[in-house]
Amino acid sequence: MEHTADPCPLYPLMLRLAGRRCVVIGGGSVAARKVTSLLASGAEVTVVSPRLTPELGRLAHEGRIGCREREYESADVEGALLVFAATDRPSVNERVAEDARRAGALINMAHDPEGSDFANPGSARKGMVQVAVYAGGASPTLTRRLTAKLAGQVDDGLADLAARLSSARRAARARIVAPERRHELLRRYAGDCWQAYELGKEAPAWPEWLERRCPGALGPSGMAAVPGREESPDTDAVPGREEQPGTNGTLVIEGPPGAGAEAGGKVPRG
Repeated sequence: MEHTADPCPLYPLMLRLAGRRCVVIGGGSVAARKVTSLLASGAEVTVVSPRLTPELGRLAHEGRIGCREREYESADVEGALLVFAATDRPSVNERVAEDARRAGALINMAHDPEGSDFANPGSARKGMVQVAVYAGGASPTLTRRLTAKLAGQVDDGLADLAARLSSARRAARARIVAPERRHELLRRYAGDCWQAYELGKEAPAWPEWLERRCPGALGPSGMAAVPGREESPDTDAVPGREEQPGTNGTLVIEGPPGAGAEAGGKVPRG
C-alpha cells in the first residue's frame, strides 16, 4: 500500500501554558476534554457557551475556570494564546477561527483538523517523561491505541532516570562553569545511566559517578578544575578512543552494543 504524507507535516513541540490565557468556545463533552487537559498544564481557561456539561459547571462553580454563559462574541478571544472552537455549529467555529487568527492566537477546531493551526495529540506521562502521539487526524482510535501502547514503555524506572538526570544537570550548572566541559560530562553520565536502566540496575548518583569516573574533575573550590580531559580511562574502553564527537551533536561511546539510547551506541545529550 502506498503511504501518502501531508506535504507540510505539523511541527512538534511542547508548550508551557502555566498562567497563559486559553479560551474554549463550546460547553459540551469535547470542550470538557480540552479544558481538562489545559487545566492539567496550568493554563488559565475561559469557557464561552450558553450551556455547560455538569463537569464544566462544577469547574466554573469552584472558580477553576472562567465562564461566560452566553453566545460567542469576537472579543472573547482577545489576549488568548490558544483558542479551541468546539461547538456543534460549523459556522460558529469558522467565525471563531477567523477572530482568533486576527487576534494573533492559534486555533484548534475540534471537527476540522485540516483547518486548525495545531492538533491535540494523544499523550502519556510518567513523572517528567511525556510522550505524544499524532496520527495525522486519520483516526482517533488509532491515536488512542498507539498512545496506550507507548504508555506501557514509560515506566517508573524511566521517570526516575529523567529525575536523576535533571538533578545532575542542575548540579553541573552550579559547579562546572565551562559549557563544553559540562556538556561532555553530562553526556557521559546520561550514557551510563541509560545503560543501567537498560540492564535493570540502579543508575549511579551524580556526585559518586563524577568522583569515580572523573577524579579531579572538580577542584577544591567545587568548581571545574581545568577544562579538558582529566578522567581516568575506562577499563572497557578502547585506549585512546574512548569518545569521539558524533556528526549530529551526540557523543559516541566506544563500548558494547546497547550502551546508548540510540543505534550505534549514541548517547543522548545530557
